[in-house]
Amino acid sequence: MAGRKKIKRRPGKKSVLYFTKETEVSIISFLTSEEKPVREHVYAKEILPAMKKLVESLIYVYGFKSPLMNTQELIEEGCFFLYKSLHKWNPEKGSKAFSYFNVVAKNFLINTTNSHRKKYFKHVYLDEITARKGDSILKQQVNQYMEIPSTEELIINSERRAENVARVKKVREHLSDDRDLITISAVEKLFDNAQELDFINKQSIYVYLCEISGLEKKHLTKSMSKIRKIYSRIVVEEKGGL
Repeated sequence: MAGRKKIKRRPGKKSVLYFTKETEVSIISFLTSEEKPVREHVYAKEILPAMKKLVESLIYVYGFKSPLMNTQELIEEGCFFLYKSLHKWNPEKGSKAFSYFNVVAKNFLINTTNSHRKKYFKHVYLDEITARKGDSILKQQVNQYMEIPSTEELIINSERRAENVARVKKVREHLSDDRDLITISAVEKLFDNAQELDFINKQSIYVYLCEISGLEKKHLTKSMSKIRKIYSRIVVEEKGGL
């Protein structure tokens, strides 16, 4: 059996054919035009197709699923959310349109699918739990939803937020490498936005850190390993350990 055909790309070059420089120019045109017919035409013909493909790609790459929506509905909701977020992108700040809306779309999908899972468990399964207490399949399904931790459980206990943030700042004092400093800045931003984010799992947090740091996975992993060791040492010192 023949193996999969490998697609050769130039080193360091990512192929995003559906979201091009022309797409970014179209978004700028949409934002700056005051004529409604022009804006509607530009959005429908030049922006929406790219947004649809962006949301669709994220869904399939990261496996986002909702028990309350099918894939097409999730794509449509994602596109509508991106439409409402168009005005928030400011090209003068230096971020590329694709990078910005990729993060916006990913966070939307994380928050939405997590929220839907919680609603599904709360409103659908409670009656079945009572009626089918001995059902092992139901128990497995319930445990699957129960195991999805909240943002606070994954990132920080709100009652200990201040001391954890202080420790992160102490970690920064022990870092000098540029990548390590970029990583700790991303962690600090994660702590700052903890109340606004809602992750499905720890992998979602890792993806978020990759996005806001701009680092490759191997570099982020190496820096996070160093940060964790320093953080652990600080905790031990605070407790009076060796």
